[in-house]
This record gives sequence, structure tokens and C-alpha cells, in this order.
Amino acid sequence: MKNLILLLLIGLIQLHAFGINQLMFHKIDVRSGLSDNYVKSIIRDKYGFMWMATSNGIDRYDGYQLKKYTVTQLGSYNNDTNYIIEDAEGTIWVRTIQKLYTYDRCLDKIADDATQKLSALGIKEPIKEIMTDDAQNLWTISTKYLYRYDFKKQELTTIPHQFGDNILSLTARGSQAYILTNDGRFYQVDILQHCLNYVSQ
Repeated sequence: MKNLILLLLIGLIQLHAFGINQLMFHKIDVRSGLSDNYVKSIIRDKYGFMWMATSNGIDRYDGYQLKKYTVTQLGSYNNDTNYIIEDAEGTIWVRTIQKLYTYDRCLDKIADDATQKLSALGIKEPIKEIMTDDAQNLWTISTKYLYRYDFKKQELTTIPHQFGDNILSLTARGSQAYILTNDGRFYQVDILQHCLNYVSQ
């Protein structure tokens, strides 16, 4: 937290040094149309829209107004959204407690076609988690395999694992991915060697 405050102060000092004397901030909350004040994930898509995954739906902000998207009409029992990501092709993936969805730009709505989109990339199994790395390559994990789809190379890498349902989370940083299991074990993915390296518990 201290590092974040320090970075913000340095940024403000630099902006002032360049002659920007006034910064404007806008508070966005339920009073301004946000679905819920509990925001779990935020991304900025390739068109400049801000997307917020909340405990009561997904919101898109264009700098002026918010637009709400829901998943209950697709069979989900609520609109609680865990996170939202965008891959290198511009597909927006929405992860809820129950299921994975995508955003259909043509119809401007959340769609229940994630399975078909993953299948087109060669990922046939039901997945537990989905993430993107800094290059927006797609990382997914099922009960048997970890997958990485490189959009630039149009190449799918598949790494088998023995975790089964013991996967707590998948995250990606830089060009690497990491797996945390329910028993507290932490693994780093080695794409070149097609294996998982145990880091710590």
C-alpha cells in the first residue's frame, strides 16, 4: 500500500512538472449507475472502454455513462462476476462463479458461447480458470491440462497435470503463469519444458 501511495505521489509530481496543474477525478459508484460498489476486476479494452466485474453484474464505462450487462438471462442464478479479461484477438471473457461467458460485440450483449470459442482454439475440455498474460495470450486450466494459446503464433501448448479439482487459482504475469492449489502449493509453469515447477507451500 505504501508503494502504491509513493508511486501515485511521484506521478502527480511529474504531471505538475510538465505543467498539468489540475487533475480531474470522477467517483463512480452505485449512485452513478454502477451495478455494485464491490468491484472485483477492472480492464480497459482495445477500444478504450473500461469494464468492471462486480458482485451484481458487469459494467462498461465510456467516460460519460455506464452500461450494465447481466448473465441471469443465460441461466445463471445471479449476476456475481469473479473477473473479466480480454485476449489478443479482442475477445472479452467473463468468469462468474458458475460459468464462463464472452461478450458479443455485434449484438452488444453477454453470450453463452465460451465453449465454442475455446473449442475453435483447440481447447476441448471444460475449464476451471482462464487468464491472459502481458501479451494477452490465453491461459486456461482444466482438471487434467493447462493450456496456453499464443495468438501471434496461432499455437496451442498443452501441459498435463495431476491436480484434478485441487486447483484454487491460475494467474499470469509477464509471459509466465502460476498455479495455486487448495493445499497451499504454488507452481510456476515452464512453457519451454512443458512442465510445472513447484515453488513453495
